[in-house]
Amino acid sequence: MRRLQLFSFALLALAGCSGGGDGGGGPVTPPPTPTITAVASPATVSVTRGASGTSTITVTRGGNYTGAVQLATGGTLPNGVTVTFNPSALSSSTTTSVATIAASATATGGSVQIVASGTGVTNSTTNVTVEVPTPAITFTATPTTADVVQGATRSIGLTITRAGGYTGAVTVAATGLPTGVSAATVTIAAGATTGTIDLTASATATPTATATPVLLTASGTGVTTQTQTVNLTVTSAAVSGFSLAAANPALSIAAGQTGTSAITLTRTGTFAGAVALTVTNAPAGVTATVNPTSIAASATTASLSVVTTAAAVPGTYNLTITGTATGVTPNPSTTVAVTIVPALGITVASSATTVTTAAGTPGGATITLTRLGGFTGDVTLAATGAPAGVTAAFTPATLTGTTVTSALNLTVAGSVPQGTYPIVVNASGALAGGGTTTAQVTVSLVVTAAQGYTLSASAASLQQGSTGTSTVTITRTGGFTGAVNLAITNLPSGVTAAFNPVAPTGNTSTVTFSAAAGATTGAFTATITGTATGLANITTTVAGSVTTGSGGGGGGNVSWTFCSTDRFPVWFAVQNGNGAWTAVTPTGTTNRVYSFTVGGSGGVAYAIPRSGGGTDVTVSYLSATEMGASGTQECTTSRPTRTLTGTVAGLVQAPPLTTQSASVFVGFGSGSASANGPITVERASAGISDLLAIRQSTTIDLATFSFTMRPDKAILRRNVNYTSTIPLLDFAGAEAFTPTSAQYSVANLAGEQTLLATSLFSTANGSTGAFVTTNLTAASPVTVYGVPSALVQAGDQHQVLVAATSTIGTTSTVTSTRMVYMYNQQMANRTITLGAQPPALTPTTLGSAPYVRLSATGTWQADYPDAIGIGYTQSTANSNSWTLTASRSYTGSGATWTLAIPDFSGVTGFQSSWGLGSRATNWAFTGSGILSGLNPVTGQFSEGGTWRAASRTGSVTP
Repeated sequence: MRRLQLFSFALLALAGCSGGGDGGGGPVTPPPTPTITAVASPATVSVTRGASGTSTITVTRGGNYTGAVQLATGGTLPNGVTVTFNPSALSSSTTTSVATIAASATATGGSVQIVASGTGVTNSTTNVTVEVPTPAITFTATPTTADVVQGATRSIGLTITRAGGYTGAVTVAATGLPTGVSAATVTIAAGATTGTIDLTASATATPTATATPVLLTASGTGVTTQTQTVNLTVTSAAVSGFSLAAANPALSIAAGQTGTSAITLTRTGTFAGAVALTVTNAPAGVTATVNPTSIAASATTASLSVVTTAAAVPGTYNLTITGTATGVTPNPSTTVAVTIVPALGITVASSATTVTTAAGTPGGATITLTRLGGFTGDVTLAATGAPAGVTAAFTPATLTGTTVTSALNLTVAGSVPQGTYPIVVNASGALAGGGTTTAQVTVSLVVTAAQGYTLSASAASLQQGSTGTSTVTITRTGGFTGAVNLAITNLPSGVTAAFNPVAPTGNTSTVTFSAAAGATTGAFTATITGTATGLANITTTVAGSVTTGSGGGGGGNVSWTFCSTDRFPVWFAVQNGNGAWTAVTPTGTTNRVYSFTVGGSGGVAYAIPRSGGGTDVTVSYLSATEMGASGTQECTTSRPTRTLTGTVAGLVQAPPLTTQSASVFVGFGSGSASANGPITVERASAGISDLLAIRQSTTIDLATFSFTMRPDKAILRRNVNYTSTIPLLDFAGAEAFTPTSAQYSVANLAGEQTLLATSLFSTANGSTGAFVTTNLTAASPVTVYGVPSALVQAGDQHQVLVAATSTIGTTSTVTSTRMVYMYNQQMANRTITLGAQPPALTPTTLGSAPYVRLSATGTWQADYPDAIGIGYTQSTANSNSWTLTASRSYTGSGATWTLAIPDFSGVTGFQSSWGLGSRATNWAFTGSGILSGLNPVTGQFSEGGTWRAASRTGSVTP
């Protein structure tokens, strides 16, 4: 019994110590969750076919995980690509492994998924993009014009240039030979770059009066066949004389080196004398001699020696070796093409010779390496001259293979004094034969004062049920350009405030105060706080007051909604019929909704501040039905958007004659790229949409100094929902297709200087992409491009725009534009008719206080029967703009119309500073009309629908 009691006491003691706290029975802290994370560096590896490259896989263990980690590939590897790991299993103390990526002779690029796994942890994946350049050859033959004597042989020099890692053998064959001339197929061995092919004429070969084009064809496994033409003349051997030939008619010599070629003399007929040799056409820095200078009667050969200096200019030069002999005319000669290539070496350049940054802010530049003379070795980068507090680093620090750029990253501490610091970038590489090649470039680092800013705000006043505004001014120092996030506190009851923009990158933001009908009246002081990355918070105050109000929002038969914060009005007013203008207070915070009542017709006016300064005022006169439709358009086009990134491939550049670029459209978002590599698509529609990518080629004709543009490849992806990354867009890949084209004849031209044609392609998912825009100075027809019929689906539509622009009078600016949109599902040849020339306007001044008010009167044109509009702009800093529009439903059936800037000075909340000033003002008049095909319910055009518009510009000084 005693033992049982002791055992019970022991159990109780253990229970008292198992609580995990200090004896109070507190909660037990669970152990951390084991994790692993794998990262590949570099994330992009370029591997030529038949070779390999490496990427280091770094595994980070977390949550006290110490177990082994296995590395393997996941998913489907790109064609011909294999991956091995060393090691493939990482022990508890091992964190890195080298992934060797090998490409077969037929490999293609793509993405390799690498999976890290371990016992009791969730797998981690990382991706490596494998780039496999396409093998290729180019081919030249020297000379391209030659003759061969009956019974003799003529050697043609061959030069092969290899690209994309191709090192295989190249076979050269001749076809189209004259009668009696033969040529054996020759093979230029793997890795070799030069050779010769012998064209042998039999003794009975038929002499030719004119040269015969002989086609030389170079081919190799896996590369595109290349051809060169040699114009060959067969001459008779009956005439006594001689011919000269070079054993190496094409020499490639590095600057500062020497090359040789044997010169062979072939005597014909009864000629048996000596032949004197001379060499001409040697450029500066090149000395060419023959030994002996005279081939004796008993000899047939001499040696050509070509000596170059380091100053010899790279290029190809044709040396002429001429023979002279007694009784032989004309003097025979042969040509040796000497190609001087740069000596092995490197140069480096910086994208910026001066980098200016504030203390505490990083800076950088791109360092570009140029390899000379065929140098292919690794190049190491280092920097000297950085002052205390400045760190210079390179990404990558070693340039290998085809990598020729590195990012110079300069980290500048906040304590670095202002000044200019020369930083020397040193590049060095080992030469294959020993020694090193070096190059330098200097980047001047200019350190300015540390970044910062201050805030100030103007006073604001508003009525109950109305709005008021204050301008927040940001004074930046030290080159600070970042976004300042603004917030406001200490507002009275019933008052809300919104910033536009809420995170300005400029120098101003407008804060709009909205007071509810029962908001607390009286003066108030609100606090505005600014936050910016890396800087301390800054505050300022705004003095405001709320007075008793009489207007307000509420119900009505029309609602006007704004969904984009950067387009929230600071003032909104409505006119019922021809009555007085009345301010309207919005409801809602996420969206701004203005509700009001209008009878048969009326007006809507609102003011929207621009982020860079100035205010845009819009006044629209519409029927009640048109107001209801227009009130939803702001939110129809203001859909959620994303920023997407991707990679473009398949762009071929051959400057200065041909360049290619890419445009990518996702929903209503777009982006462009002028070279292979990364691309960013801004404001891409969120959710399901379609992608249209278009490759455009621009070709310059040097003879006529003109250029042509056309889309030659496109990619169409349906029902995509990219959240951040667009998969590779390869215009040389299988999904790329050739756009179709159609001819549009344009009727009713009136001597316009420029004719423009463009094609938009809209899909059922609400996505729109733009094909090439063609500017012509000639008359129709014009060529437009689109999607082939086989790829068009229900709901798709081509929108072809044709516009004609011209100048009127002696001015050199465009003053008249006429345009027509036609909507069709399929591309086909069509005729499109322009409307009449728009009328000239003579705006008059109604008054200049408290702001300038302009008025214009005109006559309705039959070609533009539906709507007219006038825009006024002034070319000064922070200037305002006014846009006035009116529909035919509003103005009625009268023959004339009048549009005038209203006097809003007595309307609640309107600020006269939004008006125009007494200075030069540009005006733009527009008339428009729907000819056919508009669905009044959906607002979409049906097949064959047509919309026509015209504009006229001018200026006036009120």
